[in-house]
Amino acid sequence: MSMSIDQQPGRGNAWVTPKNIRLTMIGIGAALGLLIVWRLFVLLGGHAVAQEPPAIPLVSVARVGISAAPTIVAITGTISARNDIPIGVEGDGGRVAKVLVEAGDKVKRGQVLAKLDTSVVGPQVASLTAALEQARAEADLAKAEYRRAEGVSASGALSAEETQRRKSAAITAEAKVRLATAQLAEVRARLGRTEVRADARYEHQFGWGKKAPDSDILSGLVMGRYAVIPKKLSIEGGALATRVRTDGLSSANGSLISAGDSVSHVFSAYAGPTLTTHIDDLSVNAAYRIGYTKLEDDVNFNVGGVPAFGVFDESVYQTATASVGMQPGPLPIGWALGAGWEREDASELDQRYEDKWVRADITVPVTYTLALVGGVGYEDIKIDQRAALLDTAGNPVLDRKGRLISDTSVPRLVAYDVDGFIWDAGVLWRPSRRTSFEARIGERYDSMHYSASFSWHATPHSLFQLVYFDRIDSFGRALHGNLIAIPTDFTAARNPFSGDLTGCVNGQSGGTCLNDTLAAINGSNFRHRGVIAQYGWNGGRRWNWGAAAGWSQRKFIAPRASIFAAADGTHNDYYFGQLFGGYKLDMQSSLGGALYANYLDAGGAGIDVTNYGAYATYNRIFGRRLSAQASLGLDALDTETIETIVNLLGQVGVRYEF
Repeated sequence: MSMSIDQQPGRGNAWVTPKNIRLTMIGIGAALGLLIVWRLFVLLGGHAVAQEPPAIPLVSVARVGISAAPTIVAITGTISARNDIPIGVEGDGGRVAKVLVEAGDKVKRGQVLAKLDTSVVGPQVASLTAALEQARAEADLAKAEYRRAEGVSASGALSAEETQRRKSAAITAEAKVRLATAQLAEVRARLGRTEVRADARYEHQFGWGKKAPDSDILSGLVMGRYAVIPKKLSIEGGALATRVRTDGLSSANGSLISAGDSVSHVFSAYAGPTLTTHIDDLSVNAAYRIGYTKLEDDVNFNVGGVPAFGVFDESVYQTATASVGMQPGPLPIGWALGAGWEREDASELDQRYEDKWVRADITVPVTYTLALVGGVGYEDIKIDQRAALLDTAGNPVLDRKGRLISDTSVPRLVAYDVDGFIWDAGVLWRPSRRTSFEARIGERYDSMHYSASFSWHATPHSLFQLVYFDRIDSFGRALHGNLIAIPTDFTAARNPFSGDLTGCVNGQSGGTCLNDTLAAINGSNFRHRGVIAQYGWNGGRRWNWGAAAGWSQRKFIAPRASIFAAADGTHNDYYFGQLFGGYKLDMQSSLGGALYANYLDAGGAGIDVTNYGAYATYNRIFGRRLSAQASLGLDALDTETIETIVNLLGQVGVRYEF
């Protein structure tokens, strides 16, 4: 497991490396935040769901066919005062953008009364951030020139006056860095210690006809961060709600409208503290995360007496990391010592994943922008589970929802058990603070292991990321990793017809794509390899767009001495591409749209699925609460078992917000 790089203002780059403590021991603030977020989802949606892999692969037996999409009337509403008076008082924090209470309302101490528009402060942050980056670059150059002058001054190549001049320039440049850092910190402080962004929607759909029952839909994202001690200790958390197909065609999540009742809800949430500090030249980092993922459905997967092995139900995931290190400078090399622990407990057959590791890393500068990196350590990974309860005929016994029932009378089955030394070596290239590339080769998981990442901030409003990954994963852990990677400044696109998130989430500080994780949900652990490229651009108040493409492979892991023996070693491949964007025409109207294509090669264990489509939407706001939307779209679904289904979609609606 490779160490990661974390940048601290004014301190250079700090190297950071990343049984079960059940919910009864989650008395810490991180877990409390998780439970609060999860309770909110339950109260709002009445459901809880999660996704993908803990126990076994194989294929979900699907009920595939052609059916007419039911007629749905989605109604949302709000009640508001007859007359409003806008409030617009400018201050350090920004203009009052929204008042959360009405005249005559009773309020409590600490209750949020209004939200501020930080559009004035936001550009200041961007400007000062750029100024700080420039000051750091100038300081690095000045210090390098002074070091060179010191090296040759003894030979007489440079005069003492020139050496002293370069020394003064280096001191002045460092002072400018400290000033820019303080100015940026001051402006950021105006935004407060808390960063929260939410894009969540609750809908109650009234069905028209016997084939269209009423339904409750909760979808969206909530991400937050609270600075307990600014720049040192923070608590982070996030929650996600979305829907997927559960008819064996989960890779065709763009076709949710035509999926009928074969749609499940996925819920996931996490929380935990992060510590980042310095003791003289030492960088100290520690983090803990706890997450919960749930898949909620009413579909019985027992079709024709053949169960879908490894159906995901729910899981609890925990991870803890700690590291201490030092950047090159005081020593000719940088170094770091780190340790980590991961555990996931999944309900299906009581699956358990546990990973413990320790490692040491070094960084050897070659030039000002290039360094050699490497590390060595020890890792112990084990995956085990209960055996499935069998009837007298030798068939697995299922509960009312098609989940496998555990047989507690026999010892646990080991699916994966690898321990030993790990190592890797590679290069780190940072030509600027906007660009970073790292690639490593080594040995892990008892085989050769490769990893690479590239990030490029072409402008303050854009970010390109390219990542190659190789890890032992499950649905729960993969979704947890996706959620952690979403920044608080995210922008998420929605399918206008289903209302669900479309897959990729972008932000100026990072982003992630959920396409791969949601493409094939099952209860297995698997070796997960892939490459994903993602670009996002937010040009201010009007434009935002993004693009993403990727490939991944899942090689499933299952106990060989079990009914899942046939699944062990099988794999599937998933490919996806997506282009999306939006444009604000004026203060009242906007355009949005997306193109997408997905292909799942399920190998011999499932249904190959191709799904592609496009949509365009026009939005218009009439007053503070009334809005209208017009959308056109196309969605196509093709499998080996059925003829291609093409849905032409059109929608005109009016929304009144309560």
